[in-house]
Order: sequence, then structure tokens, then C-alpha cells
Amino acid sequence: MRDAILLQYASGELHFQMIAVTRPRHQLYAERHGCDYRCRDTLEPLTADFGWVRWEMLLDAFVAGYETAVYLESDTCVHDLSVDFRSAVPPGRPPLAMKYNRVPGGEPWHYQTGMIIARNDPAAIAFCEAVMREKPSPSPGEETCAWWERERCQQVIANRLLAGNEWSAIVTKLDERWNSIEPMDGMIVRAWHGRGPERHKLDEMRTYIEGAI
Repeated sequence: MRDAILLQYASGELHFQMIAVTRPRHQLYAERHGCDYRCRDTLEPLTADFGWVRWEMLLDAFVAGYETAVYLESDTCVHDLSVDFRSAVPPGRPPLAMKYNRVPGGEPWHYQTGMIIARNDPAAIAFCEAVMREKPSPSPGEETCAWWERERCQQVIANRLLAGNEWSAIVTKLDERWNSIEPMDGMIVRAWHGRGPERHKLDEMRTYIEGAI
């Protein structure tokens, strides 16, 4: 077992296809940086539980003994293969790192959980466990309002916790390059969060990969 792992999860036909598009590139990235790569994917329909799986996978990686774990949503792709994700959470720095920004149109400033870098640290483990304790059971079904207006959305819960005094010091605010929804100089991870219907995202991702190879 290596000391770091790149994690992904896909549920439903379209997310399954997104992972199929990016998997070879992510496997290449993992090999170059001495990481393991693991993806949980299923053709079962997408459910409201989808978002919470990332925190569960991070905890599983820590239990397995990995020192660093990176979670990338199915609609993301590593652009710069030279950047080692470990550099975002070195010893002596906060054990979590996520992009912090907002998109015009009402979205609040927030940590974007589509890309999470985490170091195996008691504070990071405790935070992941705190998020998971908020997971509704049974699942209430998908909320259709804007994500920041949802009551039981994992990203809302994570940001609510990180805004409090107990957890605010455990996370580094990463800039746009680490999880960018638009092409930009120095881009590290390309993302398609909020880029229209899932089918449109998939088409854009295929076009991107064809140009990146």
C-alpha cells in the first residue's frame, strides 16, 4: 500500500460514463505520484446519499492507513499532472484543503467539496465524523432548491461546521486553480460543477480529454 490515495465515486449511468472518461488520466496521475487510485462506481440510480459518500471514503482511507487522501467528484479531472496534492496539506499545516469561492448569482462564499484534500490527522478524522453524524437517515430524497438553501446537503453541513470556532482552523483555503470551472492559467483541476445538465457535462468532459491527451 502506498501513502496516498485518489478517490472517486459515481452513481448512475451518466456519472459512470464521466468516470470512464477520466479514469485513465487519474490512474496515470496516481502512478506518477506514487498514489493508489480507487473508484466506487455503480449503475444504480443517483440518490440523495451521493454527496455523503465522499466523507465516508475519506474516513475509510484513514482507517486503511493512508497518510493523504484526495477526493475528486465524478465531474472533475486533474489537469496539471505535475502537481502533487500532498503539497496542499503538509505536516504543520491544516489537515484539510478545499477551494474557497463563490459563483455570481446568489451563491455564498463557501468551501467547495467537489475536491477535498485531507491528511490523516485526528482533527481531520473528527471533522469527517462530525459531518457524517449529520447525514439524515433514512434519506429524505433529493432537495431541488439551490444547494445553499438545502437543509440536509453535505456541502451545507460541512460549511456550517467550518464556519464555527471549533473547526475553522483545520482547513486551508485553496484558490480557483485547484478546482476551476473555467480554463485558466496554472489550472490544476478542471471541474464542471454547475455546467448545465449532466449529459452536457459529459460531452464537455469528452471534448476536454480529447484535447488534453
